[in-house]
Amino acid sequence: TNAPSIKEIKKGSQIDKVNRVIKKWTEQDHINGWKDKNYSYPKSVDQIVELYFKYKTSILDSFDGSEIRFTKLYIVFQSGKNHFVDFYLGKDDIMMWINMKKGTLDDSKKLFRDVSNIGTWGNGDYELKVSNEDNFEYIMSCIRQSYENE
Repeated sequence: TNAPSIKEIKKGSQIDKVNRVIKKWTEQDHINGWKDKNYSYPKSVDQIVELYFKYKTSILDSFDGSEIRFTKLYIVFQSGKNHFVDFYLGKDDIMMWINMKKGTLDDSKKLFRDVSNIGTWGNGDYELKVSNEDNFEYIMSCIRQSYENE
């Protein structure tokens, strides 16, 4: 009964540090990421969030058993334990990683960058920056390849 309430825990205390380590990340954390930082808030962020929701809806509606999970650095779309695509919402674009090994993605438009020898936040050897709806259907077909590759 004499223990401090959770509201009285000071920033930097051991409990505060543990709480930050076990934080459950949410979609809102990713959406608000640029709003919460000390950056100027570009108008393009709203367009990027709208584009993200278009991809999210299409992925969850199109790929049976797909689920979404949120980590500190990126948003995971998975089927079972297979991450088939990861997203990072930036202020000017969405960074997307297709979880396929180098040489296995049929990317006839050559939109995706080979990151097999570069460290990335997401999973897979293919990376793409997206800032508009151009090539939406084509990109979804590439995501489908990863989904079906599990």
